Amino acid sequence: MATTLLDLPDELILHSAEMLYIHLGKELVFGRFTKTVDIMVCDPRSFDPHMAGLQLLIDLAPTLTNLQSLKWSYWITKPSVLPLIVKGLDLLGSIPGLKELIIEIAISDPSPGFTFKPFSNLSLVSVHWIHEGDITQDFSAGLADLLGRCPNLEKFTFSVPRPYHPSKVPSFTHIFSLPSTTYLKLRHLDLTGIYVSADDFRVHLHHLRSLKILHLMFNRLLLDNSIYLDEFAIDTTHPPNVLKYLSSYSGLEHLKFQSRYPGADSPENIHRFFSLVLPLHRATLRVLHLGWSVETLWTRDIPPEELAQIEKCQQLTRISCYITVAVGRTGRTDKLMVGGIMGHYYYDDEEEFGLEMEVKKFAVNKVEKFKAEHAVPFVMKASSAPSLGP
Repeated sequence: MATTLLDLPDELILHSAEMLYIHLGKELVFGRFTKTVDIMVCDPRSFDPHMAGLQLLIDLAPTLTNLQSLKWSYWITKPSVLPLIVKGLDLLGSIPGLKELIIEIAISDPSPGFTFKPFSNLSLVSVHWIHEGDITQDFSAGLADLLGRCPNLEKFTFSVPRPYHPSKVPSFTHIFSLPSTTYLKLRHLDLTGIYVSADDFRVHLHHLRSLKILHLMFNRLLLDNSIYLDEFAIDTTHPPNVLKYLSSYSGLEHLKFQSRYPGADSPENIHRFFSLVLPLHRATLRVLHLGWSVETLWTRDIPPEELAQIEKCQQLTRISCYITVAVGRTGRTDKLMVGGIMGHYYYDDEEEFGLEMEVKKFAVNKVEKFKAEHAVPFVMKASSAPSLGP
């Protein structure tokens, strides 16, 4: 089959599992205008459509001259398909305009079919390792080589989400062992499930001079080197250096303090946050998340003086806060997770999914009381708890 011109949308999705899906958008345009390709290949159950699906991808490749973003979900181990995978990656990686590569790995060792070698000059690299197996040395080395071939890289994400943490927690050095002569212009660094030591961070500090968004364990090197972020998120123990850093400048736009570890925060630190940190950023702060779906000091009822500091943040477009309210019933305590500012009141109980009548009545009364006391420009309602993650 030889294809030189096809009707394709801006986004092409090829899912090769038990069937092949080509997702066509609202408007059909020529293949050369396709900007995004999303591919998933996995082992078949009853028959093998992968040869046809991947061959179609190879035939399409010459028409995808304007391809900018590639997502490849790698779930396959079938040897007969590996040559087509190599060929497909070679063709797509050679497209000059490709700037974004998103890889999802769901098998313990993607080699020899998968390789980063065809890719270079990317501005975004995102890797999601969703397999319980350890990250192989070849994979880490290949990823590090790729980063070295991307001098204009602005965003790098590496995620090992729970509960997929491998037995050996990968370190920053394994995936960031760049040549000393390489200089990146990273603005966004997001590492989940990756061990980062202060020494590792210091070695690669020259890549982070333009950093604006950081998601990882915090250390004071940012403060020492005058690197000021627009976005900050943390979900672990809040060391004093975090508050010292956040109170050293103004201009933060996006802040998440989502502690998942009871006992990690002291009343003194929380008071410092509201009295010293928040006032400095109230002119620019657009998104604020406080607390999580576990009971910590951040989920207590927010006192009026702290609410007043939040109300002074006039640029806020999204606020998420949780408080925990104990409701005694039949010798046990139910938890009502209340998003007091956003207006989402969540009933959180591992054994039950619905709101019990008295809990729902309490939530409704709480909502009405809050609306009566504040000028609320958004909808507030009681609802059942969504999945809030591990």
